[in-house]
Amino acid sequence: MWLMATTNTILFAEIAGDTVRGTVAAEVGYTMLEQWASYTERAGVHEFTSPTYTYVQLTALYVGYIHAGRPRGRQLFGWALDLVWSSITANYYGPQSALSGPHSRDYDTLLGHGMLMMELYVHGLPGAMPLVCEPEDPHCEGPVEGVDPHVGTGEPMTVAAISLYNYRHPRGYRPGPTCRALASLPTRSVEYRFLAQETTANGNSARFGDTYNYIESDAYAIGSASQDYITNTHHAYWPNPQDKLVNILLGDSTPPPTALRPRTVDARTSTGARTGRPVAQISIQPDWMDSPYGVWKHNNF
Repeated sequence: MWLMATTNTILFAEIAGDTVRGTVAAEVGYTMLEQWASYTERAGVHEFTSPTYTYVQLTALYVGYIHAGRPRGRQLFGWALDLVWSSITANYYGPQSALSGPHSRDYDTLLGHGMLMMELYVHGLPGAMPLVCEPEDPHCEGPVEGVDPHVGTGEPMTVAAISLYNYRHPRGYRPGPTCRALASLPTRSVEYRFLAQETTANGNSARFGDTYNYIESDAYAIGSASQDYITNTHHAYWPNPQDKLVNILLGDSTPPPTALRPRTVDARTSTGARTGRPVAQISIQPDWMDSPYGVWKHNNF
């Protein structure tokens, strides 16, 4: 939200130009950008390897990078994009065309897909496939080809346009060769720290949260996080079911026997491609309620 507010303020300032309001808005927006960069350099990105909200961050940064009028502002937007994209490529697992490692705010329990998958395909990461949304898939928030009033908000119609705008714009951002090369390393370990809350009503006691991810690109990826992403710091809350604190990806999307292949699959075509269903990710949710059969609800007597 801070990034969105920052970018919007800067854009309104650029539109208003050398007016009193434009000058004030520019100072506010570029100051917010400096504050975010300083904070993030020390504290990291809280929504670690989220297949949904990493993309939200990218869309705000893309627009700022293209339209920032001040050279220092464009430099900071570029630095932020390098930071986010380095995390994406370092944790990318080609055999499943997905982010590996622990996830915060993952709306797809089985596959770990999100709108970010579209960017992986557009920028040609090895093995990346187009994003395919299943019917009534909440992480897609409505199909790109038309808003279904019964499915989500149709938000991809907006963000897909931003991706296209960035990709086609002469000032658009492209991940550099060093960043892209991270996705092709056959064996890698990725360690990351994000700022946790101090001891609060949420019960956090660590200053930083830690994530670790180990990737053997032709076999598996396994990662974990020391705690979940904190979305509510004002009062106590239950652990976030969207987070995958332990996440394991195995192998490739192996094609099933011809007789068992479904008519419609998340697939590639005739270029040496896999054509089977993607393999589900394995995640572990702590049974903090001691309720292995689901959440028990009962009246107080």
